Amino acid sequence: MSSIESVFVEYTDLIEKYGKDELVGRYETLLNIADDFIQKMGYKDDVYINETILLYAMCDYFSDILRLKIFHKISRTNEVKILSYEIYWLLKRKPLQSKKNNKELVHINEQFALSRIIHYLSNDENKSLLTLNSEKLEFFINTLFYYLKFRPFDAQSIEMLLLSFNAGKIFAEELKS
Repeated sequence: MSSIESVFVEYTDLIEKYGKDELVGRYETLLNIADDFIQKMGYKDDVYINETILLYAMCDYFSDILRLKIFHKISRTNEVKILSYEIYWLLKRKPLQSKKNNKELVHINEQFALSRIIHYLSNDENKSLLTLNSEKLEFFINTLFYYLKFRPFDAQSIEMLLLSFNAGKIFAEELKS
C-alpha cells in the first residue's frame, strides 16, 4: 500500500479527520465495486482500473465531504450527497481505462457512474430499474446516460437529479393512494 500512503501525504487533513482505516476501507470498497462492474459487463479483457486515479478520486470526494461538513457544521452527510460527490469525482478523474482502442469503451466511466446511480435508485424497492419494462423509464436511463456523457455537471446537479427522481417516486405513490 505504499502508493496509497504516498497519496495520503497530500491529504493529511483527511487522515486526521477520518483515519487511515476508513480511507483505505472506502478505497477498497470502490475498487471492488468497479471490479464487479467490469466483470459483470464482460469487460475484464478490455478495461482496467487505474488504482492511482481511483485513489485520487476517493480522496477528492472525502475532501469535498469534509469541506461540506465544516461549512454546514454537520457531522454526517446524507446518502444522496455522498453518491453525488462520489459520482462527480469518478467522472472527473475517470479511473476506468480501456486496454485497447475500442470506441465502445470511450464512455466506460459514464457507464460505470450510470450503474451506480441505477443501483441507488433501485435499492429501496429491491428490484432494478433495468428489469422494469417501461418506455418512459428506458427514456430516463438513456437521457441520464447522455447527460453524463455530454452535459456539464457538478456534484450539486447530480444531487438535484437524484432528489428529483426520489421526489417523483414519492409523488407517484401519493397519486396511487
